Formats: sequence, structure tokens, C-alpha cells
Amino acid sequence: MREAQEEIGLAPDDVEVLGALEPSGTFVTNFAIHPIVARIPAGIAWRLQPTEVAQVLEFTVADLIAGHSTRRLWELKVPIRMPHFTVDGHLVWGATGRIVDQLLRRAGVTLESRD
Repeated sequence: MREAQEEIGLAPDDVEVLGALEPSGTFVTNFAIHPIVARIPAGIAWRLQPTEVAQVLEFTVADLIAGHSTRRLWELKVPIRMPHFTVDGHLVWGATGRIVDQLLRRAGVTLESRD
């Protein structure tokens, strides 16, 4: 919560924690990310810490489902198959892509492994 408040201006009072997802490891740093799922009200005015965050991306579930794919990202020199999402020209991949994939599957969304 402290990081979210510092980096994007998300006030703790605006957050309703719903639960946690399985930890997701990172390949480069070997850290484990412990994702927390929360509900926040619509229309929050983000206050970005410019040295930490360039932009907040907000996507609908339908857009994420439509933009889902699982393939090797050769253009990024990633030789393993991984879930990723392309929405409005934005590529969500890596640990974030795996976390979004896990969240959608946990919510009961069926994601096809398209190449």
C-alpha cells in the first residue's frame, strides 16, 4: 500500500483488499512478487511519481481477453512461451502479464493459448 500511495497516489482508504494471488517470480532479478487483488473506486485521479511511473494503464476485462496471446516474444529476445496482452498498442508481458493471466483465470475466464 505504501508503494501504491507513493508511486501513483492511491490512498489506502480507497482500497478494499479482496485477496492474494500465487507469488510470481521474475527471471532477471529472481525476486518473487506477491500480488494482492483489491477493488478501488472508478475515476481515481492518479498522481504519478514521475521518476517511478510513466503512465497508469486501465483496461477492461474484455479488452484484456481480446488482446491475450501466449507465444515466444522473439522481438524482445524472449525465447520462452509466455502469456501477454496487447491492448491499444500497449504490450503487457513478463511478470505483469503472468499476474494478469493468473488473475483472469482465477476469476473463471477461459484464455486460449493463441500463437
